[in-house]
Amino acid sequence: MSGYLASGEERKNESNEQLRLEEKLRRIRVQYQEGGIDRGEYQQESDLTKTAQDATRVLADNEVVHYGDQIEGLLDAPGGSDAGGATSC
Repeated sequence: MSGYLASGEERKNESNEQLRLEEKLRRIRVQYQEGGIDRGEYQQESDLTKTAQDATRVLADNEVVHYGDQIEGLLDAPGGSDAGGATSC
């Protein structure tokens, strides 16, 4: 049970990180548009931030697959999906 609670907290943290990175991209774009940073610096910071966003999304996707595998394993276990006569469709 504590693993389930921890996974919820991890998803919340990942969501917060996504929001933080989206805000960073917005700030970088504004700085570039206002002339605060040059094109090279804008491109570098933008690329690094987008890479960080992608890495965060991959972690979230892998987590969903991981927990989905556990659920499928439970349904295949004796007394799993057939216990109540329900189907998995």
